[in-house]
Amino acid sequence: MEESTKILIVGMSSEKGGIEEYLIQFVRNVDKNKYKIDFLTFTPLCAYEEELLLHGCRVFHARRRGEDPLGSYSDRLKFFKTNADVYDFVWLHLTSASDISTIRLAKKHTKAKIACHSHGSDFESRGGLTRKVHSFLHKKNQKKLVENTDIYLACSKKAGQWLYGDIGDRLTLVPNGIKVSDFAFNLEKRIATRSRLRLEEGQVALGHVGRLAEVKNHKFLLGVFAAFRSKQPNSTLLLVGEGPLEEELKDECKFLGLESEVRFLGYREDVADLIQAFDVFVLPSFSEGFPITLVEAQACGLPCVVADNITQEVDITGLVSFVSLENSAERWAELIEERLAGDRASSEYITKLQNAGYTDEAATRIILKIFGGEI
Repeated sequence: MEESTKILIVGMSSEKGGIEEYLIQFVRNVDKNKYKIDFLTFTPLCAYEEELLLHGCRVFHARRRGEDPLGSYSDRLKFFKTNADVYDFVWLHLTSASDISTIRLAKKHTKAKIACHSHGSDFESRGGLTRKVHSFLHKKNQKKLVENTDIYLACSKKAGQWLYGDIGDRLTLVPNGIKVSDFAFNLEKRIATRSRLRLEEGQVALGHVGRLAEVKNHKFLLGVFAAFRSKQPNSTLLLVGEGPLEEELKDECKFLGLESEVRFLGYREDVADLIQAFDVFVLPSFSEGFPITLVEAQACGLPCVVADNITQEVDITGLVSFVSLENSAERWAELIEERLAGDRASSEYITKLQNAGYTDEAATRIILKIFGGEI
C-alpha cells in the first residue's frame, strides 16, 4: 500500500474568514487515503474543528504567543521535537513576517519541507505603536523567513511581494478558488432571499462581507452609503460579518441617522444566498491579499466597487471597478449608482472564473502538484 503524504497546516484561526474557508475546501477536496492532514492552532477551538475531525484530521492546540509568549514557545518546541519525523510538509498561512518563530522551530526540529503561503498585503492596524512594532519586525524578519522557507506561495503577486520581497520565479501563485456552482446567479434564490430579508421590490441593497475590523474601512463605507442614499433614498446597506468594531460602527450609524437603513447581519453560513440579494458589492478596504469574497461576488454576476489599492488581479470578469480612497464618498456613490444596471444571469462569469483557475478544485491541484501528488 502506497504511503500517504503527511501535511501539517498552521494558520487556522477561530474565525471563519478567507483563510479558513480556503483551508476547509482544501481538506474537503483531497483524497484522505493519499494525504494525512493535521492542524496546529493557537486557539482553544479553531474554525471548522468538528468537521476537520470528521475528515480524519488531528487538531493540536498550543498557547497563543500574544497571551503567553514563553508558554507558546514551549508548546511549539515540544510539538516539533515530538513530531520531528512525522510530516513531509509544514504549510504555514501568514499575513506578515512579524513573527517567524514557528517557521524557524519547524525548520530546525523537523525533516519537513517548509511551505509559506502569503494571504496579506499590509497590516490590519492603521497606526499607533502596534503597527510600528509589527512593521519593524516584518522588515527585520523578512530575509530570515525566506532563508527558512522551501516553498513560496501567495494568493496574489502583491501578497507575495509583501511577505517575501522580490524572489523572482520562486514564487507560486495559488488562486483563492471557490465552489463556483454554489455562487452562480439564481433568480428564484434572489427573490426568496430578498423576501426573507424583507427587502421591498425596487429597494437597492448594497452589500459587504468581511470582518468588522479597522482594515476593512467600514466607517468610510458608512459615509459612502449616506452619500448614496441621497441619490437612492430607497436603499439599504447589508453588512455580513462580526468583529471588534461592531458597537462602534452601530454608534456611527446612529450619528449618521442610518440606524434603520444599515443592517448588521453578523456571521452567516448562507453567504452564497445573501450575495444573491445584493445589487452592488462594496469593498473599501485599506488592504487585502486577495479577497475571496470578490471571487464569490463575481461568480454571482455582482458588480463590485472596490478600493484601488486592492490588487488588480482580482478583476477576473470585468465586474470590478476600482476607485481611490482619496476620492470623496460622493464619487464612490456616483460610481456605485452607475454600476447598478447589469445582466446578472450571464453564464460568462462562471466560465471566466473556471478558465482562470478560480475554482476550489484547481487551487487544490496546484498545491498537491507542489506536494508531489494529485487530487
